[in-house]
Amino acid sequence: MSLRSLTLKFTLIVIFSLFVVATLQAQSDKSFTPNPTLKNLIKIAYDNCDSGDSILFKRTNKLLLGKARFLKDTFSIAEAHWNYGIFYNQRESLDSAFYHYYQAHKYYLSINHEYFQAKMLFNMAFIQSSLNDYINSEEKLFEAIEIYH
Repeated sequence: MSLRSLTLKFTLIVIFSLFVVATLQAQSDKSFTPNPTLKNLIKIAYDNCDSGDSILFKRTNKLLLGKARFLKDTFSIAEAHWNYGIFYNQRESLDSAFYHYYQAHKYYLSINHEYFQAKMLFNMAFIQSSLNDYINSEEKLFEAIEIYH
């Protein structure tokens, strides 16, 4: 890994960290909650993602996504895509991770959840920087920052 690549990753992390700290208070005033019947399913799917049991994760998250679509719960649809993004990112399947972060971003955008919109943009920027796509990575990062200005 080149020095430039490491420097860019470090810079992205520092900038985003400062961004998150500065915006947590503003975001805490907004209330975005999933459908009560899906709240536990979101947690179970996320926990299974971290557990390393890929079969259980995929089954649970597929169930979550299907129920969320049936109930037209945009927040939960976005959460399911975010879960998939995390899952594929951990397994270094960056194209699939990027796709799901992009899908999550679209849904968070549709409900105007600024904080999570910005997080998805950062996740996409980080993947692009990992693939040496610095120009698009930088664009995504600045787009995330502009959400709060």
